[in-house]
Amino acid sequence: MKNKTKKNFLHWIGIALTLVLTTVLINENASFLNASILPVKMHKPFDGFVAPIKKVPNWSIVSGAEREKDFDAISPSLFIDLPEYEPSMLDKTYADLKYGDEADNSIRNAKITYSVPYLGNYKLDNSENSGSHPAIDIKVPRNTPIYAISNGIVAKVSTGSSGFGHTVVVKHINFPTLDDDSRTHTIYSSYSHMGDIKVSVGDIVEKNQLIAYSSDTGTATTPHLHFQIDNSSAPWHPYWPFTYKEATDNGLDFWSAINAGLGKERAQEMTINPMRLVQKYESFEPVVEPTVEATVEATVEATPAPTPAPTVEATPAPTPTPTVEATPAPTPTPTVEATPEPTPTPDPVKTFDVSTEEFTLIENNFYAYVTALDQENKVMVKTKLTDNIDVEIEDQVIATVNRNYLSDTHFSEGTAKVTVIPKSVGKTRIMFSYNDRTFYSSYFSVIEKIKPADSIIIKHDGSFKVGAAETLTLILLDENGEETPETPLGTVNLYTNNDNGYFSPNNFSFNLFREGKVEVEYVGNKQETVEINASGGSIYGNTTIGAQAALPNAVFTDVKSSHPYFKSIKYLKENNIVNGYTIDNSFKPEREIKRAELLKIILDGFEFEIAENYNIVFSDVAEDSWYAKYIATAARLGFVSGYSDGTFKPDQTINRIEFLKILFKSKDINVDPVVINNSYLDVDKLEWYAPYVQYSMKKNLFPMSGNKFYPNKGVTRGEAAEAVYRLLMVIEGDLEKYDG
Repeated sequence: MKNKTKKNFLHWIGIALTLVLTTVLINENASFLNASILPVKMHKPFDGFVAPIKKVPNWSIVSGAEREKDFDAISPSLFIDLPEYEPSMLDKTYADLKYGDEADNSIRNAKITYSVPYLGNYKLDNSENSGSHPAIDIKVPRNTPIYAISNGIVAKVSTGSSGFGHTVVVKHINFPTLDDDSRTHTIYSSYSHMGDIKVSVGDIVEKNQLIAYSSDTGTATTPHLHFQIDNSSAPWHPYWPFTYKEATDNGLDFWSAINAGLGKERAQEMTINPMRLVQKYESFEPVVEPTVEATVEATVEATPAPTPAPTVEATPAPTPTPTVEATPAPTPTPTVEATPEPTPTPDPVKTFDVSTEEFTLIENNFYAYVTALDQENKVMVKTKLTDNIDVEIEDQVIATVNRNYLSDTHFSEGTAKVTVIPKSVGKTRIMFSYNDRTFYSSYFSVIEKIKPADSIIIKHDGSFKVGAAETLTLILLDENGEETPETPLGTVNLYTNNDNGYFSPNNFSFNLFREGKVEVEYVGNKQETVEINASGGSIYGNTTIGAQAALPNAVFTDVKSSHPYFKSIKYLKENNIVNGYTIDNSFKPEREIKRAELLKIILDGFEFEIAENYNIVFSDVAEDSWYAKYIATAARLGFVSGYSDGTFKPDQTINRIEFLKILFKSKDINVDPVVINNSYLDVDKLEWYAPYVQYSMKKNLFPMSGNKFYPNKGVTRGEAAEAVYRLLMVIEGDLEKYDG
């Protein structure tokens, strides 16, 4: 009796487990099952493929900030057609690619776009067949339109929060195989990590139909499209080549299992290289069968002629009634109205979007792209200029351009191309003058050679909000503290000093840096100041970030009470020494300061009498500019001078040694010319600027951390405010050194 009871108990347990497992499987594959039991529909026959994405950013020129924007928020001029998927190109290393070379930029764009190739790994080495990833990951901005690659029926729609995330699977019946276009089979294309999905299970879709928008749902660290094609042998779609248990049994986590190639043979059996298949049949033209018309033999019997209609005699027209002409009214005297003044036609061009390189080697020419935008900020496909655009380099010692003007004829689809020819090492930008308005490109650096990375600087807005993602920008610096596009080997690890919060990602390959920069997210979980560290072998950097205070304690929208320079910027603002940007009431403390901006802070900070009647002696300083009186005053006082070509370059940034020299000369500080020991590892005691650096270090005037000064590094607005404030406190308090 006892054995029978036990047997019945096990029997019911087995049924219960079966029901549970069945429920799980049904929930997981509900939409696929629904598609299987729907009334049979048939899509249009195969008529070729299109890529699932049309446009991607030109990754070799877009800035880090642009990369984080949604698809619609990025300027159309910064997009290119989806690059060709060519494994031999992807195998090239970043070290082999020159900056400014158009062919190498194409390869760089392909490597960034196809971040994980078919059967690749997560090491970001772009190597095909090096892992078991059964798809191609295509890097795109968030909300990029995703299109059906061909005609089909939607077999599955999933909105999961893990794994593949939001996914669309489309079934394609009677499609040619990759290796034999005379043989047909059924395949399943899938589009994963999506955001907004525009189709439902059972929908018939056509080639090139919008089906979803990209996102980073599921197990994804950044917005991208996981593009996969399964064959009909795969037991589910999208197919995955190993289970969680198989990975753990082999001592592997999810990522390392892919890198180790776990289940690679199954992935090869169940999936197809999606971009190879798409590219093979992109130009496919379906064969149209000729229409066969039936031939009808003539009937032997003659067809009788039709009976003629009887002739109808015409009815004579009635005699017309004579017309009585009316007596014409007298012609009124016309009223002469004043001719209104013609309304001026507005210029169809609202602005220009300019994109260019960040770095180029001195021997490499490169292109700058100018896109005309209309009054609605849309690209003017048919550009209509009311005048030519004058083109010149701000500092022509550093570079020149191949043409000094642009007209309508230079624009194609709204964009014109200008060749920039580097001449000497330095930093400058391109100026475009049009109808009394001037537009600038971003600054670009001409370098003699790519110097190896020596350290990392971590930039942020100074504070974080508990539980919210804060963007950090990591920038590679060379031994001189200058930004470098060089990509070292190895991995970067991010960590805090007190286990406060987490990073996304918290470790990654140096290959993730683009043009020497990468952005990551930090989420803090405690209301306390955090020291953030970035370490990659011998390359290291750190910063301090405070928990965000309430908004009333913010002096500017981006300078809150936790900002390291809050006290100095607050003091300078309250004393009308510095101003913010009116558009958003920000101060932008991380932006490098310009020569004219620095003079205003120094002259107002130390309460110099500003000249109201002045004579401008510099050719690039307009008398009606806001900074004219500051430049004239500083020149009269003798602590600044212009360049040999008669210019002052008010918009040029200033480095640390130039900053210290101007700062100390403005207060007639006589620094000790004798330097016995090196102040910092990178400041030799015999350098002309060593006395200035030594004085700054002894007085603790310039905000520093570490044992390097980086004399050629640009000074930020926050650093300039802090140094001026510290010198003010030292002078007013007659202090030996600034002590905070």
